[in-house]
Amino acid sequence: MESFWDGNAKSSPVQNLVSEANIVDDPAAIDVPGRILQPLMLSGDTAAMIKNWQFTCRQNHSDYQRPAYRPQRLLQVGGGEVNHLKLQACHESSVPSLPEYAALSYMWGGPQRFMTTKDSLEARMVRIEFEDLPGTLRDAVLVCRVIGIRWLWVDVLCIIQDDPQDKLEQIKTMGEVYRSAALTIIPAFSLGSDEGFLSETFENVTLPFQCFRDNTSSGRQGSIYLIKKQLDAPRFPIETRGWTMQERLLSTRLLFFHPGRIDWVCRESHLFAGSSSSYSVNMIDESVTDRSWDKWNLNCSNIKNDDVNLQIQRWYTLSQAFSERTLSDPLDRLPALASVAKELRREFPGIGDYVAGLWTTNLAQQLLWKLHLYTQPKSRLNKFIGPSWSWVSIESSFMLPTFAIAPADIRLEILDYEIQHDISSDRYGSLLAASLEVRGRLKTAQWNISTQKIESSNGLLLAGNTKTVADSKDYASRGPLVGNIVNVYCLEVQDARYWARDIKTEGGQVFTGLLLFKCPGARSTYRRAGLFSLAKVDQDESSYAVFEAAVKNLAWFEDVEPQVITII
Repeated sequence: MESFWDGNAKSSPVQNLVSEANIVDDPAAIDVPGRILQPLMLSGDTAAMIKNWQFTCRQNHSDYQRPAYRPQRLLQVGGGEVNHLKLQACHESSVPSLPEYAALSYMWGGPQRFMTTKDSLEARMVRIEFEDLPGTLRDAVLVCRVIGIRWLWVDVLCIIQDDPQDKLEQIKTMGEVYRSAALTIIPAFSLGSDEGFLSETFENVTLPFQCFRDNTSSGRQGSIYLIKKQLDAPRFPIETRGWTMQERLLSTRLLFFHPGRIDWVCRESHLFAGSSSSYSVNMIDESVTDRSWDKWNLNCSNIKNDDVNLQIQRWYTLSQAFSERTLSDPLDRLPALASVAKELRREFPGIGDYVAGLWTTNLAQQLLWKLHLYTQPKSRLNKFIGPSWSWVSIESSFMLPTFAIAPADIRLEILDYEIQHDISSDRYGSLLAASLEVRGRLKTAQWNISTQKIESSNGLLLAGNTKTVADSKDYASRGPLVGNIVNVYCLEVQDARYWARDIKTEGGQVFTGLLLFKCPGARSTYRRAGLFSLAKVDQDESSYAVFEAAVKNLAWFEDVEPQVITII
């Protein structure tokens, strides 16, 4: 039996699984707004559309940023009858003082077969055959050619990959490279440099469609194409990688390539292929808009420079999202976020100095990070990534508890900090060592690794709403382990009021601090082991026994005087 997609139907279960699209000349085009892309994503119409987006942004958007930086090297993409390319040093007279160039943000997908090295640099400056490039680089060159951009910056060619000094110098300027690019090309679903991103990759099913909307098409039969949604994944593959985050954040114009779809995102528009105007947030797939420029924009004019709490909250949002991404080399944890930190400091100097992934303003509260929910502790690396008091020291995602950003009585005083940077790094990059000198109240305790409870040295079980979260599973190496019990030190940090679930009344009180291991052979020097919280809820929200236990918890630090210690 022949079936039709009835345009009058209000809903269909199929619609939850697919996106419907059409071809512009089909009779159903007036009823179905989506447009299917041609098999080659850079058809003449699509290329013209991209150029129009870029022209509109350049001419009409007040926040359009013109190039202000010239990279050290750029790839001349050729075009027309010239199919070969070459790498050019930007100090050459043939390169404009401020060239218009595109940048590529992509996933390497493993070791690269084609790159610039010390031995190949001279040859790259003479000629590069288009066919020799990996698929993703070839497609990026094609994008540049059809939209009229002569230059392309791509890390694997513009950075000498086996020259440590060149890599360090180029990484320092990475933020400027992406900020000054005319646009950044992002193959959102490409898993490696050999894949490419312009060919037809999506499958579709064609169904008849009964037209109904106006007199010219009413009663005619058109067609719609049911396309399997590619954007239902929790995130684009490229957004699982650490380095690509700052490339996206610092770029002013983004051109995303998905299977069957192209998105343009700048500071004033979000457009996609088949559209001629900006779409509101609720009209674009959630997986795109949830990571749109507005959420991550570092240049937010509605945040006052003296609004420190909002600045810290924005940094937490950024760094927490970054911690969920992966890096091939864990030692890149600070360098891969350095340009973002540098930009935030430039926009908001009131945020203080940058210290190992945190900021000196409100630093005590920022120390209260913990492993993200459902994240299992890992062993710490033998290599130094960052100090134990910073989230950068662990290879896991982290979060900042709600009470850590709530109004609180800070009980820990930050006296001083010492940061030893890598000789080849700036203050935002790799570290050799770091320490904090603090004054606070410290108590010895026993930590039950199995139950995640702590017990004071006098036998008082810190019950009730007491919680602990370990940073890593290196318990045995940090202290004598008897059964599941390890000796720790509890450092008081803050006393905060938190809100009840109805968000209208205060729900209780929570003391929060750091779990520390003492460093062998070092006087008053400790390493962070985790986080603890001692909570007191209102009596009408808990049993009397739990309430009494919580009251004892809150008095636990009253019999000790603050002391000065160092945390490394």
